[in-house]
Amino acid sequence: MFRLSVLCAALFLSVAAGAQTTEDAVCKLISDFSTARNTGDVPAMLRTYAEDAKFKSFDNPVLEGRKRIAFVWSKPPAGNTERKIVDIRFIRTDFSIVQVDSTFTGPMGSLHFMETFEVAMQAGTWQIKSHVSYHGAK
Repeated sequence: MFRLSVLCAALFLSVAAGAQTTEDAVCKLISDFSTARNTGDVPAMLRTYAEDAKFKSFDNPVLEGRKRIAFVWSKPPAGNTERKIVDIRFIRTDFSIVQVDSTFTGPMGSLHFMETFEVAMQAGTWQIKSHVSYHGAK
């Protein structure tokens, strides 16, 4: 019985460690995106998006595919966006929805908003599948 308890505890810790590692990888993806955006490293930022990703910024039309997204991000607005992950929900082990509380500060002032990222593991790498920015967050 003791042996089974130890085995179950070891299995639980292994699964928990794997979940934490997966959550850490998703957090790193969002952090990498944010850092690349804030430093103006457009190629690095675009690498965080899946080839078939979708991007919707506020009331603008949905852009589909990394090439169309690249057109919008080719000249990101001057300023920085501070992002704070407020929720990560794993729908599957390879797919997660991430809610981010964001504040953009630029030459014309600040804007507070929410972002939702759908991220998926593809070919061993976490990538952004969908990125939506919403007005009016508090």
